[in-house]
Amino acid sequence: MKLTMKNVRVFSIPELEQLLATSKGLEFVAEDTAEVYAWIAGTLKGYGYRKLRKHERGVVIAYIRKLTGYSLPQTKRLIGRWVQTTKLQRKTYERHHFNGMYSRADGC
Repeated sequence: MKLTMKNVRVFSIPELEQLLATSKGLEFVAEDTAEVYAWIAGTLKGYGYRKLRKHERGVVIAYIRKLTGYSLPQTKRLIGRWVQTTKLQRKTYERHHFNGMYSRADGC
């Protein structure tokens, strides 16, 4: 069964537990990373992630992992970023540039 962003409904925590226990062929189809990040942010906001108890948070994390296919460290990193800023956006790549050994004044 494939789910797109438009046909994923909000479940209660006990329903999520049942869904995770019984769903084997469930996968999430997204066009790009921005769509996945928006879905994760909406899911966390919809469940009131900050107010959930520890067990309930674990169920929500498992649900996000199941549908996105992300690893546990990446999922927790994204959730941590959402908790701090309430936004999820891709970080832009910034290449590190080392200083040159010599300056132009050295004449090399």
